[in-house]
Amino acid sequence: MALALPARTKRLVLRRFEPQDAEIFFSYRNDPAVARLQSWDGIARSAALQFVRLQSAVQAAAPGEWFQIALALAHSNQLVGDVGVCIGKDGRAAELGFTLARAHQKFGYAAEGVRCAVDLLFAEPAIGCVTAVTDARNLSARKLLDRLGFLHTATSNRLFKGAQCAEHTFEIKRAAWRGLAASCQPAPPPD
Repeated sequence: MALALPARTKRLVLRRFEPQDAEIFFSYRNDPAVARLQSWDGIARSAALQFVRLQSAVQAAAPGEWFQIALALAHSNQLVGDVGVCIGKDGRAAELGFTLARAHQKFGYAAEGVRCAVDLLFAEPAIGCVTAVTDARNLSARKLLDRLGFLHTATSNRLFKGAQCAEHTFEIKRAAWRGLAASCQPAPPPD
């Protein structure tokens, strides 16, 4: 499924990764404070470069595969984080996850980026539900999903990085999202 990228919000551009993003991506993905409640522990510089190269070449989100959308500041095109989306194999549901560089947290960028990503997913007529799974200890992510209208639908216990933890599953249906104002539009072509 080809998501309508790039898309623009008030302060962000959601776009494919670009080669110049590799160093910033490497940096925030290796920040222990950012990685603490994520499913990954870090990434080698060469792997970050390869990841950015591969993601920049992806033209469509393939069902069953994760596709990372870069979140960049609209005024500078600087990468500040990413939203990962995975459209289910049947094309009727999607899951998302999000990461923001620590220096750009607490400014509302995650909410702005996730809201636009959900708009992009629901622009696909077959998708009827979007889910997100977060560690119960990630209070910021839980509050963000709640503010956006996601409902907490399940809690499961699992072993995570060597310790027992609870994971919360959130979801929002297309009908519930429809009442929210559109948050992003196609971005104009670069100058």
